[in-house]
Amino acid sequence: MKSNTKPTLLGEKFRPDLSNEFFAKRNGLNLELELVTFYELHASIGSTRRNWQAVFRKHLKDAADDHGRIPVPEWTPLQEWEDYLAMRKRRRKGASPYVQRLAVKKLTGFRLSGQNVRAILQQSTDHEWAGLFPAKNAAPDYGSLSENLRLQRERLGITLPAN
Repeated sequence: MKSNTKPTLLGEKFRPDLSNEFFAKRNGLNLELELVTFYELHASIGSTRRNWQAVFRKHLKDAADDHGRIPVPEWTPLQEWEDYLAMRKRRRKGASPYVQRLAVKKLTGFRLSGQNVRAILQQSTDHEWAGLFPAKNAAPDYGSLSENLRLQRERLGITLPAN
């Protein structure tokens, strides 16, 4: 269905609607900072849009994905975790901090019941499932602490001195 409204410039009086304010709050985003970033981008290049609220909602979703990585327990296999989050983003399911906390809670329950966390993450990533489900016929594996530390150092750009 086509809209009869014409594209307009982003006005100085633009304010997020309640749904965008709620989304920002739920995802731990600084609404005023995101609004300034949004305004600087679109006002500076003279963008015109029919629905600025929808464009701002997309901006907030992208910001939540970009800013929102939660710390995960040391037993979490980091490579599989990152692959899982990347798959969710690729599938446009998102991985807000709230969703990540729920996933960690679910993985914790699986781990405590003897499930293989690495296999669960790989299974969901391989099948492109947004959810996490018990892996069948997988031996318990609680993640390699030394491998996780190496990946964390690599991601943060930390190099250790040679012995």
